[in-house]
Amino acid sequence: MECPPLNIHGLLERSEVNGPGVRAVIWLQGCDKRCPGCFNPDAQPLEPRRLMTPEQLFEWVRALEGVEGVTISGGEPFLQARPLGESLRLLRQQTDLSVIIYTGYRLEEAEQVEGGREVLALTDVLIDGPYDQTQPASDGIRGSVNQRLHLLSERYHPGDFHIGLRFEIVIRSDGTVIKTGVSSGSERADLPLPDRELP
Repeated sequence: MECPPLNIHGLLERSEVNGPGVRAVIWLQGCDKRCPGCFNPDAQPLEPRRLMTPEQLFEWVRALEGVEGVTISGGEPFLQARPLGESLRLLRQQTDLSVIIYTGYRLEEAEQVEGGREVLALTDVLIDGPYDQTQPASDGIRGSVNQRLHLLSERYHPGDFHIGLRFEIVIRSDGTVIKTGVSSGSERADLPLPDRELP
């Protein structure tokens, strides 16, 4: 069976607030959790936004220079586990980049998704659980304290993830604004805003 394309919400070539080191960030489109206070409400709809094959996404990552790894968020990555797993398989075979994934699913739920175990086997760090705006986290890596940090490989240690409150605003040459990171103790912001331009 042919692998479906990935539905991409946004791509960021370099970030220093989405895990250890300089990281590329991939936001996938589509989420079924609908958490109140969601950081990325524009990433919730399931309709196609920007379609990329697993190979195209891998080539985009491979062409980047000076990044330690990729951070994948959403939307909900495990709604696209099969094509995501294929892209991560290529990444693991041909690079030494690390992989961090944010999911609204619990680890135990992600394992039950079709293709979920394959994605987890290719992941270094998983931050799991639905966002709860009544339980803000202040460690700079989780949106709320109910979310759990799972070290799925030996690449990182817990101390690598005490980032503190950090926030980035990236303004591209075409006027595109991307906000990401932690803007306060009660709010993570992972908001690619591809349709907003500076005045």
